[in-house]
Amino acid sequence: MCKCFCSIFYFLFLLSFTVLLSCFGSTTSAWAQCSISGYVLSAADGAPLANATVHTTKRHTTTNEKGFFKLDGLMWGEIFIEITYVGYTPYRNRVLCGQTNTNNNEPLTLNIKLQPANNLIKTEVVVTATRVGTNAASTYQNISGETLRQENAGRDLPYLLQQTPSAVATSDAGTGIGYTGLRLRGTDATRINVTVNGFPLNDAESHQVYWVDLPDITNSVENVQIQRGVGSSSNGAGAFGASINLQTNTYQPLAYTDLEAGYGSFNSQRAALRFGTGLLGNHFTLDGRATYQYSDGYIDRAFARLNSMTLMANWQNKRNSWRANFIRGHEVTYQAWEGVPEALLKTQPTFNSYTYDNQVDDYGQNHLQLFYTRQLPQNWSLQIGLNRTQGKGYYEQYKTDQVFGDYGLYPDTLWQVLKNPDGLAIDTLPITNTDLVRRKWLDNSSYGAVASARYEKQGKTFTLSSTAHWYNGQHYGTLEWAEYMPNGILRQRYYDGTGKKLDANIFAKFEYAFFNKWWLFADLQYRMIDYQIKGTDDEKGSLALSKKWNFVNPKLGLTYILTTNKQLYASFGVAHREPTRSNLVDNDTLPTHEQLQNLEMGYRYKGKTVQFTANYFLMLYHNQLVLTGNLNSVGAPIQQNVPNSYRTGLELQADCEINNRLSLQANIAFSLHKIRQFNVTAPIYTDADTWGYLRDTLLTYKNTDISFSPTQVSGLTLKWQPVNGLNLEWQHKYIGAQYLDNTMNNDRKLQAYYTQDILASWQFEKIPNIRKIAFTIQLINLLNTKYRSNGYTYFALFQGSSPQLNTITQNFNFYYPQAERHVLGGIKISF
Repeated sequence: MCKCFCSIFYFLFLLSFTVLLSCFGSTTSAWAQCSISGYVLSAADGAPLANATVHTTKRHTTTNEKGFFKLDGLMWGEIFIEITYVGYTPYRNRVLCGQTNTNNNEPLTLNIKLQPANNLIKTEVVVTATRVGTNAASTYQNISGETLRQENAGRDLPYLLQQTPSAVATSDAGTGIGYTGLRLRGTDATRINVTVNGFPLNDAESHQVYWVDLPDITNSVENVQIQRGVGSSSNGAGAFGASINLQTNTYQPLAYTDLEAGYGSFNSQRAALRFGTGLLGNHFTLDGRATYQYSDGYIDRAFARLNSMTLMANWQNKRNSWRANFIRGHEVTYQAWEGVPEALLKTQPTFNSYTYDNQVDDYGQNHLQLFYTRQLPQNWSLQIGLNRTQGKGYYEQYKTDQVFGDYGLYPDTLWQVLKNPDGLAIDTLPITNTDLVRRKWLDNSSYGAVASARYEKQGKTFTLSSTAHWYNGQHYGTLEWAEYMPNGILRQRYYDGTGKKLDANIFAKFEYAFFNKWWLFADLQYRMIDYQIKGTDDEKGSLALSKKWNFVNPKLGLTYILTTNKQLYASFGVAHREPTRSNLVDNDTLPTHEQLQNLEMGYRYKGKTVQFTANYFLMLYHNQLVLTGNLNSVGAPIQQNVPNSYRTGLELQADCEINNRLSLQANIAFSLHKIRQFNVTAPIYTDADTWGYLRDTLLTYKNTDISFSPTQVSGLTLKWQPVNGLNLEWQHKYIGAQYLDNTMNNDRKLQAYYTQDILASWQFEKIPNIRKIAFTIQLINLLNTKYRSNGYTYFALFQGSSPQLNTITQNFNFYYPQAERHVLGGIKISF
């Protein structure tokens, strides 16, 4: 059945690219409506201005990541239009709609170039410092926050980004709400550098991005830039596959209030409030958001109860800008980390081994960001930013038959009395084991400072940025209850460790246009890390590690501009990455740092109705830390160094506006992900009942696929507006087969899967005292596909029935099944 669906998908995909090619000569269809559409660009460098506000007397909208906007349902005749964007002079004009074209039904098309303003400072320098420009020789994609919000029916940000090239989204609970993740080009979240307004979101010790800690961040994001490959220099852990840069630091010039409510399958609920004062007194803005989410989850008991808020205040004039951001998230999720054993997938696909009522993960996190920006003479600008991130939480577990000694307890006063059938005491035995409830805590804080200077003139851009982050994490465990407990030790810490990390870097970027056809991009970063681990660990006992790393990361790229809408580019970059806390603590042999050499080559075409990108990538790794497929005691993936490995492939992406009602977006990636050779030392046991250790054996693997790295990933989205206000999206996603570990064993594998989603939204605008009402419904997994997006594995070797026989391998596979066909719906009222 899966192969049949995959064949259908590829037929649709090839058909889509045929349609895309035909778009080069297509003309817009006639519709009996007066419409205005166009592009808003910067007059300084021609870059599209995403999220610019386009306002008429009766309608208003915002531009997408391409700078495109469209207003339908306008009255014929003279119409006043205003276009505004922070840091630029507003465009105001009266245009004739429906009366100047040879065919009155054709939309009026405007191409507006906004001039930089003298009264308001432009976009923050720190955000710009971590991004690449329009002509940079880099593989990137810009997505506006408005585009994401239009597709947001309640799932987390990874699922809103899964239609980008080489992207794979995962969900522990199976619904896209709660613990979710995103892989790009097969690389996991610990290698994807994520920043919010230039400050790192990745945890300093684990390098992990926990989207669950910032629920509904989509509703606060103004734009996102995804860079695949090494990308440009950034703050925090180095990108080893991609970087995702989120920006909330823009303001809306017009006041707004949005109320949202949603409900769907698995008792999924969402309520949100967004507001903004607009520009007050030409200087001040205040924007905020509050969100509550809940879902029972597809997996048994895997509920998620999420709360979040943001508050952003900004004051600015033509030379200065002061901004304060507060972002708060709190999650309580029932644990579904164990996955579903392979033997139960068909009969109990929602199985959860945890049954204790309070087996939850409970964590809250606050981000406070302060920025000062100064526009200096001679095209220079300067920004200083401060960041404080504070988090605290635990996960609670019920454990049976635990040994006192594992918790540092050696009671000599607890005895079990043995009685005969008549009830008389005949003997006493010491109690050494007990059932108990424990909590594993993480109390961490991070302080960061960044200073950036930027020079920008037509054809030249120079950025110098330096940042330092100090992290302190406390890892400890407490006992909350025990069936047998010595007096006075309840809630005392049975292990107590710290991780302290100083991460500092300085980088310079230079972009230069020459000979009218060439665009040079150069980037050089020096990064220093000092990491100290001390105290005790619940499994490893005493810890005392001190590690220092010094990395130099150069990048160089060149773009050749064939015409105003066609480019060729090539870039080469080097990146280094230090091991995580888990890498250092969980492995018997200390791992070493990794190195990545990345080549990107591509072609970009940007026409009025068609955009097309073809990109080839080669990523050569030295000592890459690959996922073994197994997990540690807290559900974190275990990794190991392999000497030489690589990822290489071709990514194709195309967008086409077939007419003013119909558009198509498609992408496909073909890739190889290989480990040249690696060794594994595996123990051999007597049998699966006694697990008696016999000896170790050395297993050697050559030219195997890297785990969780599909060779084919495709996405297709068809957007149709049959009538004004009604928007339909038909989304397709195909993910090729993935191995659960690096042995390329077909018995340890995620099968390929193909899914479809349908999103429908209906907007009503002509309502007294209400700007807009929008109803949204999303049908997820339309084909009711039964699939797993993630999993883990380990295997054991047992001695054969006689010494002459080979060992017997037993696999232990666990999977994370995803929800079958389900629905999310919502309503949004905008004032």
